Amino acid sequence: MSSKERYLGSPLILGHSKQEDFKVIEENFKNRYTSWSSTSLTQVGKATMIKHVLNIIPIYQMGTFKLPTQLLDKLIAIQRRFFWGHNSNRGSNPIGWQKVCKTKEAGGLDFRDLETLNLALLTKLAWRLCNNQDTLWGQIMESKYFISGDILHQRLEAKNCSYTWNGIIKGMKIVQQKIFMGVNNGRRTKIWQDKWIPGLLVPPSPINDYFIFYQTIEELLIPNTGFWNIDLLSTLFAPDVSLKIQSIVLDVTKEDVML
Repeated sequence: MSSKERYLGSPLILGHSKQEDFKVIEENFKNRYTSWSSTSLTQVGKATMIKHVLNIIPIYQMGTFKLPTQLLDKLIAIQRRFFWGHNSNRGSNPIGWQKVCKTKEAGGLDFRDLETLNLALLTKLAWRLCNNQDTLWGQIMESKYFISGDILHQRLEAKNCSYTWNGIIKGMKIVQQKIFMGVNNGRRTKIWQDKWIPGLLVPPSPINDYFIFYQTIEELLIPNTGFWNIDLLSTLFAPDVSLKIQSIVLDVTKEDVML
């Protein structure tokens, strides 16, 4: 199999130079850019072409790989030159590109920031992996990279891994930072690692480090019931935190969910 073979625009074999592997994206950008007459389009027309044509070209690859930062910078430069009407590298941009990428409500034109878009798509892929580990690709990833089966609570490192997994790790770190657990039966939620208490933006801390051996929310419930063990809550947590926990309504017939 040749290193230049592709499937739907994505390289089947990635070499040492990722910049070279994804060079076709830059070429497609330039081909589109040079085929349009920037002098015959209004500013609104240019904005439409950027949003609905240029921004769409790398979407498929972004959903699987973390594209090189240098490549993304080149794509942004092409978009910027086209929007401001420069046919060469000379010229000035009256407004910073980051401001142009802001939402219309914030005073921008709602252009996509390609770096943020890439991370968003990788985060979506990581989210799918968290919720669909029974699928074929989920089982393959689990057998190679997280044998314990609990990817959400693992410390992931990009060592001796594929380039695809390297991108998923970047998305998974965002999931781990932003996720909030909805407690039902308490078997999936980690007491000291997850954010699960309404009103707290960080995982709780025990009053005494000796209580760190408690692991899952299920251990805080009265066995075989859907009620909190109030005495245990008062022992482990500060009074205000204990009250917040008691306000959580449980449903032990359902699994915990990620929100």
